[in-house]
Amino acid sequence: MPENIYCNTISRTKTKSTSNYGQKQHISDKRPDDCIVVLLVLLILSLVGNAVLVYLYLSNGIVGCVPVTNCSEPDIDIEHDALNMWIHPKDTEDWTAANYCPEKNFNETWVKDRDKVYVLSNDTMNWNSSRERCQALGGDLVIISSKEEQKFIADRIGRQALYWIGLTDSHMEGTWMWVDDTPLNNLGSLWTAPPDNFISPEYPDGEDCVVLNGRTQGALWGDVSCWRKERRICELLCS
Repeated sequence: MPENIYCNTISRTKTKSTSNYGQKQHISDKRPDDCIVVLLVLLILSLVGNAVLVYLYLSNGIVGCVPVTNCSEPDIDIEHDALNMWIHPKDTEDWTAANYCPEKNFNETWVKDRDKVYVLSNDTMNWNSSRERCQALGGDLVIISSKEEQKFIADRIGRQALYWIGLTDSHMEGTWMWVDDTPLNNLGSLWTAPPDNFISPEYPDGEDCVVLNGRTQGALWGDVSCWRKERRICELLCS
C-alpha cells in the first residue's frame, strides 16, 4: 500500500506539472500574436491621427480660405491648382474699377497661407499706385509681422526682382510705419543695410518706401524711392 500511494502521488504530481507546462506553453505561444495585434492597433491609430492632422491642415491652410475682395462681379473665374496658388490669366481689356472685376485684369499669382492671401504681381508701379491697386482688390500692401511670414513670402517671389511692401517713413523721416499705422516691430534685422534715405538727381525726394530684394538671400529689405516702378505684394484677408 505505501508503495502504491507513493507511486500514485508521484504520478499525480507529474500529471499536474505536465498540465501546467502545457498551459504555460499555450500561453507563451499566444503572446507573439497578441503583440502583433497591439502593433496593428497602434499603426491604425497612428494613421488615423495623421489623417486628422492632414485634414485640419488642409481645412485651415488651404481649403478654408477664400479672399475677401472688392470685386462686384458675381462670376469670378479663378483657376486653382494643386500647389495652393491662383493664377489669374492676363486680360487684354484696360482695367477700371467701375467696369471690370479688378481680379481678372492683371497677370498675378495668388498664394494662400492660413488666414491670408498674397497677390504677387508681374507688372510694375510706383509705391502709391501699387497700394491703390491692392486697395482696389480689397486689401493693402503686405504687412510682414513675423520672420515666418517673411520666409513664406521670400520663398515665392522672383529671384531677380524687387517687390513693394506696406512699409514707409514718408510721414516722418526715420520713423517706419506700416500701412495700417502700426510701427515697425523687432524685424529690423531684415534690412539689407540700415536705411539711409539716399538722395540722387533721379530721386531727389530720398528713399521713403521699402522693397523686398529678391536678389538677396531671404529677400531682405531695402529703402528706395517711392517713385520707382517695382512689382508689389498685396495682402488680403480670408473670409
